[in-house]
Amino acid sequence: MIRWQVVEVHARAVRLVSYFCSPLLPDRAALEQTARHGLAKSLVAGLNGRMKILIAIIILIVAGWSAGWFALASYVGSVADDTLTRLSAGGTDVTCADRTTSGFPFAMQVTCETVEVNSPQLVEPFAAGRLAAGVALPEPQRLTIDLTSPIALGDSSLRFDNADAIIELRTDGGFDRASFGMPSPRLTAGPFGANATLLSGEAQRDEADLTVSLTGLDIKGNVPQLASLAPANLWLFATLEDGYRDMVERGLTWRDVLTDGGRLTLRRLGLQTPGVGRLAVSGIIELLPDGRLNGPVRVAVADPASLREWVRPLGPQAEQVVATLTQAVNGMGQPLDIEGTPMRSVDVMLDNGSLRLGFIKIVDIPPLRLD
Repeated sequence: MIRWQVVEVHARAVRLVSYFCSPLLPDRAALEQTARHGLAKSLVAGLNGRMKILIAIIILIVAGWSAGWFALASYVGSVADDTLTRLSAGGTDVTCADRTTSGFPFAMQVTCETVEVNSPQLVEPFAAGRLAAGVALPEPQRLTIDLTSPIALGDSSLRFDNADAIIELRTDGGFDRASFGMPSPRLTAGPFGANATLLSGEAQRDEADLTVSLTGLDIKGNVPQLASLAPANLWLFATLEDGYRDMVERGLTWRDVLTDGGRLTLRRLGLQTPGVGRLAVSGIIELLPDGRLNGPVRVAVADPASLREWVRPLGPQAEQVVATLTQAVNGMGQPLDIEGTPMRSVDVMLDNGSLRLGFIKIVDIPPLRLD
């Protein structure tokens, strides 16, 4: 009985304390809500601090990038001025009218509204329209050039739709590869004129050597005899051995380069007439310093009758050359496939400008002008 009374008194005491103290103690839900609110405020405060730091870093990067870009633009301008000064001291005067630098923030482009060049290496003064050259991320070694028509060399002019070129630069100031495209070129040189639907080319450097390829589509001339020829496609593939620096960096003429030990090897010269007529000349054709051609070559022909008809406006001698090649190909030729075109080929010799089939002289080729 005594033990039960003690327990009852203890329970009443607990209820009494709870009754008077409950207003002072928050319940569990209130405690959890308060904790969550405090944590959220802490997270927001932390995020705000981090965002402020991130924004500050971005502002510093943008400011540094902008300052660097404009500093580089100023440096490019000073390098261009120094280059023009050095060229002028060597006798070559280059004028870049209304030069501007643009491309911010991820490119750098220098634009000349007009370009004029006077140099001892040029027969006549050179002038061109608007020229824009620049590089862009992520390929800063890739130089892109845009040129507007026309180009003038003395009294001669070349008009075209906007031309473009791409040059892959080297750290030593040279280049590894260069290519260009010129839609609808139209050449006027005194009484002579020519036009095409496209002129394109590529140059590939291999240390001291330079390999060049040129392509002309639907080429047609308007001089006597040539004017009556149907438009044709032409291809040229050649290598300038041990002459890159002489030609590109020193600006020597072809004759001087060849005299100095360089060698120009014509590896392929191709002609395609309307229809299926085609002529391909390949081999190690050496261009001598006096402009004559020398070396063994392979001549391949497809549809000789079509070729003979195409050269008819050039006169009896041209027809006779094609007729002789046709007889040789038909009699001694071997089948040959060039870029999917079935042809027949025969080996001939260029002997100091004379095209020979064994002991038979087919035609004398005039020396090429190298100056």
